[in-house]
Amino acid sequence: MNSPISKKARATRNKANRTPEKALEVAERNRIAAQRSRDTKNNLVKDLEKENERKEDLLGSSFSEIDDLENRLAAKEVENEDLKTLLAAKEAENARKDTEIAALRRVLGAISVSCGTVLGA
Repeated sequence: MNSPISKKARATRNKANRTPEKALEVAERNRIAAQRSRDTKNNLVKDLEKENERKEDLLGSSFSEIDDLENRLAAKEVENEDLKTLLAAKEAENARKDTEIAALRRVLGAISVSCGTVLGA
């Protein structure tokens, strides 16, 4: 009966029984497999680099949009301050006109009292 041998012993026995041609064939297969593995890894790295570049571009354009929005907001805030100043000036002008109207009413009231006194006498 054959006794079971370990994988390591079987591999050692198989290597010892290889012909030089078979060894070259195995070495070539191993070289091709290693090259495929490197190519796959390199392709994955390239894909990840492209994805990172795309994300960086998107992030950069997002920052650019944010900068534009911040600039527009700052311009609107300046415009808002200008409008507040204009409103305050208009309110001051209206208050001055209200004061003039009140003074004119007092003068008109005094004139009508004078005319009433003159006409009534």
